[in-house]
Amino acid sequence: LGGGSESRLSASYLNSDLKLPGALTRAQYEADPDQASAAAQGGDYQKNLDTWRLANKTHLALDNASFLEFGVSWEEQSLYHPIVDKVLVDFDGPGPAPPREVFSLLVDTDHRDFGAMTRYEVNLDQHNLLFGLNFGDGKVSGGNFRNDNGNKNGLTTAVDNTARNLEAFAMDRWTLAPRWTLVYGAQAVWAEREVENTEVESGAQRNPGGDYDSINPRVGALYDLSDGITLFTNASRLFEPPTNFELEDDIRGGNDTLDPMYGYVIEVGGRGEHQVGAASQWYWDAACYYSQVHDEILSVDDPLAPGT
Repeated sequence: LGGGSESRLSASYLNSDLKLPGALTRAQYEADPDQASAAAQGGDYQKNLDTWRLANKTHLALDNASFLEFGVSWEEQSLYHPIVDKVLVDFDGPGPAPPREVFSLLVDTDHRDFGAMTRYEVNLDQHNLLFGLNFGDGKVSGGNFRNDNGNKNGLTTAVDNTARNLEAFAMDRWTLAPRWTLVYGAQAVWAEREVENTEVESGAQRNPGGDYDSINPRVGALYDLSDGITLFTNASRLFEPPTNFELEDDIRGGNDTLDPMYGYVIEVGGRGEHQVGAASQWYWDAACYYSQVHDEILSVDDPLAPGT
């Protein structure tokens, strides 16, 4: 656009067809690490994803000391995912009735995601100020089906889920002295989760959902040890609301929600660049950090109850 301004449009398409080998016992792995599990073969485990995405990002140089950025994106995905083979139970033991299928799973869903962002940066004497917004809105529709060797065999659960995130942040890089820079700021997060699963056979619904919000501060410092070496440290708060998948896959069932994960992290490190010879420039970066996470959400598979 001239004058240091530009606008970029990107388009992408992805077609991914994956065969999934399932899980092996240690003995199976030691016997043949390349084999697929019997369940993966019986259920023809796959994860096939068809995705397209459009995005635009525009950078406007307002003057020599400030710029404005804004962008939007739209993405659509189709997922076809046979993932649990038939779980058969012989209710009458060795009796005449054959084993009955109690569970299998094939996921066939469509995903739509919209995103938007904006940034404003300005230099004011010793201060470099950055303000920004991020917004995301996602929707998943479709359902879970019985799995018959990789083919849909009847809808079991209708799925209609939405999720939204809004983040606002502000940060200042304050040059306190010729070699010292103080970096401080905060992020505000608002999130919505809405899960609506309807069991086709009974009509029962699961609707776990909730609103989450947090203020996450950060503070740090940079010290220029020399022209090519900078030392840094920072401390910040961590925050992550549960995903809809985590709410949907909660083994407790019902409409109970999960608490958000939160915690704290501190980091110390350095980075530098060095001229080596006439034509080579070397860069390095090293850091140590310690984080403490509370209410961490973990997903654990029960081998005695596949799919849970």
